Amino acid sequence: MDKTSSPYIELGVRFSDFRNAPRLLVHLGLGYKAESNTLLLDSNLISFHLLGSETYKSSSFLIPIHLSYIVFKQNSSEIYTDVGMTFWMTKFDAEMGEFIIDNGEPIPHVINSVFIDRNKMGLSLNLKVGYRNELSEKTRLLVELRGDFLIKNMNLHPLIYYLLYNYLFGTLFVGVKL
Repeated sequence: MDKTSSPYIELGVRFSDFRNAPRLLVHLGLGYKAESNTLLLDSNLISFHLLGSETYKSSSFLIPIHLSYIVFKQNSSEIYTDVGMTFWMTKFDAEMGEFIIDNGEPIPHVINSVFIDRNKMGLSLNLKVGYRNELSEKTRLLVELRGDFLIKNMNLHPLIYYLLYNYLFGTLFVGVKL
């Protein structure tokens, strides 16, 4: 991949302070992730060298659902861990890619083709670690580090080969809860 960062926006509702489970938090959200990237292909196969690139854009709507547990609480600070899942709905557009097949002949063979595809729907599993601190009676600071793992989400099919790739992305979130 040529570029590894992209914008991600999420709005959510967090439920906490349950009577029977005071250390439990539930987070429901709605998110949007936009990505523009270039996939670089460079592979030595049995009888030739394959080199190429393709640019793509994708935009995804996400519905994350998280269940958190406060593992440490002291005064106005909390540290929590989280497991969850996110439902993905993705629109994917790829430009015509170009790759060069070099099998030792004087003039390498150039092929123009779309060789990347992405699933339109998906489900990712995620883990999160967070820190929450009370700044005032009504305001809290939130800092979260989250990793999402979307299984078998990107397909590459240059020539007769077919490859499935997982999609892993991390998010650092800093926010204020009012």
